[in-house]
Order: sequence, then structure tokens, then C-alpha cells
Amino acid sequence: MINYKSGDKIFFFTDGLADQLGGPEFTKYSPARIRDIITANPDFTMVQYRDYFMKDFEEWMGKFKQTDDVLIIGIEF
Repeated sequence: MINYKSGDKIFFFTDGLADQLGGPEFTKYSPARIRDIITANPDFTMVQYRDYFMKDFEEWMGKFKQTDDVLIIGIEF
């Protein structure tokens, strides 16, 4: 059982998102980066999170190919 309040948000993501290589030093996108984006923007709507992650991930990959499936699911109560 998960106890939640109205407005709480839960996110799930695949390892393909976190493991994508890119950025200026060709490193992983990383679970820490995903958590940092979520916690730094607690007032984002789910649409804002979607738009932010789509843009940030594409910029992160840059010229590198996507190496795995990528999925992030956000649920707001």
C-alpha cells in the first residue's frame, strides 16, 4: 500500500533512459540527473515534465544514437 496525498507525484523510468550516453563528456544520462530534474521542479505539471524531459534528453544525446528503449511514466494523484 502506498500512502499518498492529492498532488503527490510518482515517476517510473526504464534503464534505457538513465543509461543513454551523451552530453559533453559522453557519460550516462543517469538516475541522479532524472531525480534532480524532478526534485528541482516540484511545481511542474506533467505536461511540463514531459516537455522538459523530451528537450533535455534530445539535447543530451546530441549526435549520438539512442541505444535502448526509453520510457518515463509520471503519475499525479
